[in-house]
Amino acid sequence: MATATPPVSKTAVYPRDEIAKLLAPPEQEHPGTKLRRILHEARDKRSFVHTAGAYDAYTAALMTRLGFKALYGSGWQLAAVKNMYPDIGVYQSQQMVELALELWKGIEGARHTHHYDTEGKELLSVPPMFMDMEAGFGGPTQTFALATELIRARVGGVHLENQDPADRTCGHIVSVGKAKRDKVLVPRKAWMAKLKAIKAATEAFGTDLVIIA
Repeated sequence: MATATPPVSKTAVYPRDEIAKLLAPPEQEHPGTKLRRILHEARDKRSFVHTAGAYDAYTAALMTRLGFKALYGSGWQLAAVKNMYPDIGVYQSQQMVELALELWKGIEGARHTHHYDTEGKELLSVPPMFMDMEAGFGGPTQTFALATELIRARVGGVHLENQDPADRTCGHIVSVGKAKRDKVLVPRKAWMAKLKAIKAATEAFGTDLVIIA
């Protein structure tokens, strides 16, 4: 049976300066506020925010180190990389939340290692994430629930389509065999209800969230 051993010294402390070098300090600006700010700054310069899709924690870490202003988690990537399906909306909505959490690990990992490698002298900026909500994975209730989970996962923006979730298809998939497959859009009233659901989620959390619609 193992026995507990007393500490060498009851007054032993960790070296504060050395511990501080291990973890990069968190950014104080909220992801939604930061994403909106950099979008407005680009607009004012008649420019754009240069970004790309992040597939996993590793690519998120690379993009953070390369200085990308923002990271995008798309449904196409999730369908292809995580599920090996075409992007026809068959994956679960929770997988987008899981992807956001994975991307955040990559962002944090890149910031921590760079902070440590530079002995605490350099700090990488946090690229805010914006995630693909597809068509909300259902009605306003499902859209609200997914938005709240993405906010919890530190997402700064969401991308919502106006397609019918039950018959959704990716923009890259326009035909099945030789037959053209047209998009099935939801009525304006249903579309507005989903946008209001996302806004309600932001108000419930008292936070900002960029909606790309």
